[in-house]
Amino acid sequence: MVELVEAELREFEAALTAELRSDVAFIQAIGDELVSAGGKRLRPTLAYLASALIGGRRSDATTVGVAVELLHSASLLHDDLIDDSPTRR
Repeated sequence: MVELVEAELREFEAALTAELRSDVAFIQAIGDELVSAGGKRLRPTLAYLASALIGGRRSDATTVGVAVELLHSASLLHDDLIDDSPTRR
């Protein structure tokens, strides 16, 4: 499935990196960690596939993919803070 959107996922990675750019070193480090963590990128993949299915624009799918990935990451961070856990479960 991911093979169908390889070029789009490269665009997604660039957009995510650009969105997380900061002049504050600590914030930049967090953003770098988020991007380098990688993962399967299922959420942006689904955004691109759904967009292609309905004839949407690639740029809109990129925006949706980045937004959903950031929301997902924020929910994980929030959960970790609430749990006060030193490690991820």
